[in-house]
Amino acid sequence: MGGALLRSSVVAAWALAVVLACCGTSYAQDRPVVFIHGVGSGPETWQEAAGRLQTRLQLSPFRAEVSWWESLETQGSQMDARFGALPGSTVAVGHSLGGLVARQWSRSHQLDGVITLGSPNRGAPIANHINEWAGFNYSLFSAIGNVFYWFSSLSYDQWWWVYPAVEGALNWGGYIANFSLYHLATELGMQYGVPFVQEVYVGSPYLDHLNGTAGGEAPTRVGIANTASEYWRGGPFRLKDPDYAGEVSIITSTAAAALDYWGFRVYADADAGDWQAQSLAFKLWDAAFWLWNFDEFWCRATSDDHPIWSGHCLPNDGFVPTWSQFLPAATANFEVYGGPVHTQETDHFDEYIYAALTTFMHVPPRGGPSDPGPGPAPPPPPSGPPSNSGGSDSLSPDQSLYAGQSITSSDGRFYLIYQSDGNLVLYRNDAVPLWHTETYGTSPGRAIMQLDGNLVVYDGSGTPIWASGTVGFDGAWLVMQADGNLVIYSSSDAPVWASGTSGS
Repeated sequence: MGGALLRSSVVAAWALAVVLACCGTSYAQDRPVVFIHGVGSGPETWQEAAGRLQTRLQLSPFRAEVSWWESLETQGSQMDARFGALPGSTVAVGHSLGGLVARQWSRSHQLDGVITLGSPNRGAPIANHINEWAGFNYSLFSAIGNVFYWFSSLSYDQWWWVYPAVEGALNWGGYIANFSLYHLATELGMQYGVPFVQEVYVGSPYLDHLNGTAGGEAPTRVGIANTASEYWRGGPFRLKDPDYAGEVSIITSTAAAALDYWGFRVYADADAGDWQAQSLAFKLWDAAFWLWNFDEFWCRATSDDHPIWSGHCLPNDGFVPTWSQFLPAATANFEVYGGPVHTQETDHFDEYIYAALTTFMHVPPRGGPSDPGPGPAPPPPPSGPPSNSGGSDSLSPDQSLYAGQSITSSDGRFYLIYQSDGNLVLYRNDAVPLWHTETYGTSPGRAIMQLDGNLVVYDGSGTPIWASGTVGFDGAWLVMQADGNLVIYSSSDAPVWASGTSGS
C-alpha cells in the first residue's frame, strides 16, 4: 500500500510539472492559487468562487481534494503530493478545516501566502462537546419517549384529549434529536476517534504547537472571521438548510410552548390526589424544557469551550466561533458581522478574498495594471489631475464625488475621478488608466462612500450600478494612496477592499 501511495504521488507531481512546463507563458503572468475545502465537502465547494475570482484577477485556480477525515498532517502530505510542483509564489485559500490544512501545508512547501475563511484556527468547541451534545439529544429523545410511554399506560378515558394536541410537538422533538445526532456524526464527521477531531478541539496539543510556532508558515497570512446573522437561531439546521433555519427555530419554540401549555392544563385540571395526571404534567414540562433549550445548547456547544451547562452562546458562523476564526500572528484579520452561515461562506466572500489577494499577496487584476479591463477604454482624462472641492486624498463616510470631481494621492502621482461618462477611474498622473468601475456610457450621478462601508456608484436616476461589496463595515473610508493603490479601510483601520494597483 505504501508503494502504491508513493507511485501515485510521483505520478501526480509529474503530471502537474508537465502542465506547468506546457503552460509556462500563462504562469509567467497568472499566480497559482489553491483552494482547499473543509469538512464534509470537496473541490466543488470552491468551483464557482474560484471561477469568479479568476475572471477578475491574474490567477490560475487549483481546487484541491483532500481526505478531510484524516489527520491534518496526512492532509498536508496529500497537498504536497498533488501540488508540490507549484512555485513558491503560490497562495493557498482554505475554508473551515481547509484553512488549517493550508497552514499545515505551508510548513512543508514554500507558499507566498495563506488565507483562511471560517477556519477553527484556535479550535472548534464542538469537538470538545461531542459527548455533551449527544447527551443533550439523548435526554431530549428520552423525555419525548417518556411522554409517549405515559400516554400508552393510561386508560382510554384518562386525559385522552391531550394526546392529539401534543402528538405533533412530540414527533417534532424526536425528529430534531435524531437529525442532530445523525448530522453531527455522519455529515460533519464529528466523532471521537476520527483523526482530525482529535486535533481541532480547543487546547489540543496540535493547535497549541501550530499557533505557538506560526512564524514557520507562509510570510503573508490573512484570516477572515465571520459572525453569521442571527447566529443563535436554528441549531444545526442552519448548516443544513440556512434558508429555513428561522422557521425551524419557530417550530421548535412553538412545540415547546404547546407542551408547556398542556402540562399546565393537566396539572390545573387534575384532582389533588391524581398522581398519574401530575406525573404526566411533569413529563410534558420535561420534554418542553429540552425543546426550549435546543437552539441555545447548540450555540453553546459550537461557540464556547466551557461545559455547555455553564457556557454561553457566543458569536459564531453556525459552526465555528468568531473568536477562533482569527488567525494568530496574521498579517491582517478581516472581521465580518451579519454574514452567511458557515456552509455558505465560500459563495459569499469574493470581495474579502479579492482584497486579501490584491492588497497583501499583490495579485494584479486581470488584464494587468495598465489595462483597466475589457470593453472600450475610458476617454482621456483632463489635462493634469483635476481637483475636487477639498483637494483631499480620501473620501470620508457619506462623502461623494460628482461628475468632474476627484481625489488625489498625497504625492500627486495618482488620482481617482468620477467622469462625466459615468465611469469612476483611477489614473496615473501621466494619464495612464490603472483601474475603473466599467460604468462608462451611463448618465452621471455620484460615487459615494456610504455610511454602511460600501463604495457605490449611482447613475443619474439614482440606480446603483457598481459597488465595492464592503457593506457591513460601518464608518469605513476610502483613500487614494501614494503607492497607487485605492483602498477602503474599516473604522479600525483594517483594509477591507483594494483596487490591486499598488506599485503601478
